[in-house]
Amino acid sequence: MNREKIRSWLPIVKCAVLAVVWTAILGWLVPQGMLVSRYDWHPRSFGLLRYLAVLPLALGTVMCYAAIWSFATVGQGTPAPFDPPRRLVMQGFFRYVRNPIYVGAVLIVVSEAALLQAVSVPLVLWITGIFAGVHFLVVLYEEPVLRRKFGADYEQYLKQVPRWVPRLK
Repeated sequence: MNREKIRSWLPIVKCAVLAVVWTAILGWLVPQGMLVSRYDWHPRSFGLLRYLAVLPLALGTVMCYAAIWSFATVGQGTPAPFDPPRRLVMQGFFRYVRNPIYVGAVLIVVSEAALLQAVSVPLVLWITGIFAGVHFLVVLYEEPVLRRKFGADYEQYLKQVPRWVPRLK
């Protein structure tokens, strides 16, 4: 395999590793530990709420992985600050919300609580803390960096696409 071929696959491989680690740790292992081990509780039935929770879980997962794929293939980088995209990504879920990975992650964790039919104070604090931390990261770091890097294109994108709640038009 030549160097150019390897170089073209490198962002995809880096994004895949990042996605698996990020999803497994923040979206599954930590909340699982908060719900299951703390209460030594395991669900016994798969009621209606749990069936319905599969929908936002699936949407959140698709949002995260599709957005990460877009970072690798279109942006030629990763969502990580140490390897940011080289091009502005405005396709896929990025047409509807500026932060589909974060929105998808919140959907995953909330769905997990519904699937386990359990809500705990630590889990609510975890979700609130993640969202607050991500919000400040986006507002204080990511958006200023993207403004400097992509200029007028990013300013136009900010006007057209909301930060957290998707505009479906």
